[in-house]
Amino acid sequence: MPPEQFVPGWILDLLTDAALAAMAEELIAIMSEFHPAGAWVLAQSFAEADLRDVLPHITVPTLLLYGAAESVPRCQ
Repeated sequence: MPPEQFVPGWILDLLTDAALAAMAEELIAIMSEFHPAGAWVLAQSFAEADLRDVLPHITVPTLLLYGAAESVPRCQ
């Protein structure tokens, strides 16, 4: 699927309602320039990364997803 088809919907999950429209538009433009193959490699890298040693150093509220097949409901 080309980025222009999925990026605008994905942005809803990345930004709060308080985000400026200009910020959302800029983020959509940046993310739409991602090449699908590069995005796939990035996603695979994060999926395969073992970052457990970093967890004790996180000092902000954080949602952790783990396991073989997470299913996170989309918030709109």
